[in-house]
Amino acid sequence: MKRTDQTVYRGARLSGPAGQVLGVVVTVDGVELSPARSLELANKSPTGFEWGYGGSGPAQLALAILLDVTDDADTALDSFQWFKWCEVVNWGDRWEITAGRVREYLKQLHRERDQREKFEASAADDTSTADPLPIVIAERGEQ
Repeated sequence: MKRTDQTVYRGARLSGPAGQVLGVVVTVDGVELSPARSLELANKSPTGFEWGYGGSGPAQLALAILLDVTDDADTALDSFQWFKWCEVVNWGDRWEITAGRVREYLKQLHRERDQREKFEASAADDTSTADPLPIVIAERGEQ
């Protein structure tokens, strides 16, 4: 099911009485988001979701959110590492993001890819037709 832009994703670390982290919970409009569907696509973290750093748990979370927002396995697989590094690594103990904001990130990714492809095509065209730069070697006289 494709989510509306108003769909809210939330995450929180669960702490024990001494402040120790007991686990994490991720919800979609108040219902727990399971990693199962994203694990079928790519098993990045069999131990579940995490965030706030660049590891396997944040990768699994990024994949799960993108898959849930878009309902498109190809888009999720193609974009989850980028989304992880742009957003998920920056989240603290509690976070919230809407499906609309996730879609904005995906649009930004497509704009950046288009710009890169145009630049690379332009650079390839320039090097194939440009005259080589002259190399000047100055001789040093012995004194």
